[in-house]
Amino acid sequence: MISKSQISLIKKLCLKKQRRKTNLFIAEGQKVVQECISEKLKIHRLYSLESLDKCDSQLISTQEMRKISNFKTPSEILGLFEIPSLGKMKIQKIDIVLDRIQDPANLGTIIRLCDWFGFQQLICSEDSVDCYHPKVVQASMGSISRVRCHYRNLQNYFQNQTRAVYGTSSQGVSLNDFAFEEAFVLLFGNESKGISKNLYTEISKWISVDKYSKKNTVDSLNVASVVGICMYKIRNENHYYN
Repeated sequence: MISKSQISLIKKLCLKKQRRKTNLFIAEGQKVVQECISEKLKIHRLYSLESLDKCDSQLISTQEMRKISNFKTPSEILGLFEIPSLGKMKIQKIDIVLDRIQDPANLGTIIRLCDWFGFQQLICSEDSVDCYHPKVVQASMGSISRVRCHYRNLQNYFQNQTRAVYGTSSQGVSLNDFAFEEAFVLLFGNESKGISKNLYTEISKWISVDKYSKKNTVDSLNVASVVGICMYKIRNENHYYN
């Protein structure tokens, strides 16, 4: 049986301030939990509907799982894990930077894209959604266990930047015609407002993804889709690996 204090803790972990206070985050679902375990993230507690082969878990009922789940249909397992230490930000040829991303699903998908295309770190503005928000963790499908998200004041980050900085915009140079330099920063903006105007002076060139539809019903792409298209382009130019 799960206690009221345990339920209260799990509910509170939906809030950023509680995650920071306890240094814990929620992972839910068989795949996400298994990814966190495989990457040796420290387990605080596991709750499951059935006994697990390789880990100790607290068995609870389906009704109890409904009380702690963030899903409409509760999963078979929910875990509380310690937030891993970030360590220092790595010096890389290529940095992916996000400005004011607010949608947890978008950030989670971008983290998964970073994992898929081999980017081990992601830089986010301080006002972007927290990478350990339960919906971000879920959308990342466990990739949060391998990709480190560093939150920075972007004006300070760009202050001593020597690499080219490319900003994404619907009005930029076509990605099809664009040749990336060997080292650069690729900046993506907020879902509705784009890149902050106070960062415009940092941008060397603007790039865009071509639209092929002749109809005006689609006016923009989801930011995670743009990230994926740009990463594919970068990784197809074989000498651009970190």
